[in-house]
Amino acid sequence: MARIDVPDFKADKQNILHITIRKGWQDLIRRAQFALGDGFQVHEVTTDQKENIGRIIAHAPAGTIVCNHAFAVDTERFLDVARTHGDKAFIAINHCSLNHAIRWPHYFTAERQSLEATRELSNLWYACPDPNSDWKRFGYEKTFWWPNPVYVPDDTEPRPVNPPCVAIVGRDDWMKGFASQIMAMAMMKQQRPELRLVAVINRAPPNWYGLELAKACGIELEMVPWKSPDEWYRFLRDEVSLVLQCSMAESFNYVSVDALIHGRPFVGSCSIRHTPPEWFADHAVPLEIARVALQILDDYEEQSIKARKIADEIVHRQNNSFVGVINMIGALV
Repeated sequence: MARIDVPDFKADKQNILHITIRKGWQDLIRRAQFALGDGFQVHEVTTDQKENIGRIIAHAPAGTIVCNHAFAVDTERFLDVARTHGDKAFIAINHCSLNHAIRWPHYFTAERQSLEATRELSNLWYACPDPNSDWKRFGYEKTFWWPNPVYVPDDTEPRPVNPPCVAIVGRDDWMKGFASQIMAMAMMKQQRPELRLVAVINRAPPNWYGLELAKACGIELEMVPWKSPDEWYRFLRDEVSLVLQCSMAESFNYVSVDALIHGRPFVGSCSIRHTPPEWFADHAVPLEIARVALQILDDYEEQSIKARKIADEIVHRQNNSFVGVINMIGALV
């Protein structure tokens, strides 16, 4: 019989079970526990346990909230489990913005199935962190904005970085708009030759296109290995000055939020809604990205202070909203 990983559910607390595509995905468990506090117990199971998900949830106390992130468990199986366990709450969460979901077209089928099932099952809800996905407009009343929770490490004081370091960060995904940002880096290098330019790319192939583009632009782009959450937070605190995040589509964007928490400004696009106007650049215009980035570097101390202030606002908004959502669902089970 296949191994069954049953979380240590707590009878005296509100249990939240997150089903994710891999262990530690988005540092979600720590982020959620940080936002919710001691009255809650947050758990994680991963998609490799999807065949056992019904037996795992059978061990959970009544009132447990079960979150299926990014359709980690296929929708039909998830809905069957929700039907079987009417004493628990189930939330299907699509983490993609509308246009980004095109990269995984099967998401649209999973989304439709989940939305339709919210009309049938009293213990099922649907959510998305992209506030532009307004499903209530189409008659799906049990849908809501999913406020991604935010974790604040103990030590977020930014260290002096010399020479300044500019980083592009994210998975190898065309929607991240890295090509424009690499050319922008080359333009910045013309003005500031001392800059260190790095790329932290998840699952980049050995012949990653960005290296060829960097060579064509005449710059050295340093490839930095993808990092665990704690290594990532340390990297931001100790080594990074500025992050480029001019994506073509985003639902939330944790990279920029983590940077802000550590006093590191970012250049963002219209798809990242917490981008202040003075840090905004068109994702398709490298010269504009470079111009905004250089302006930030030229006034770095003030921009770093601004980053910490924006971070405080985001942490307060996201975590308070997250607690509100969990309490709302918990009261309805």
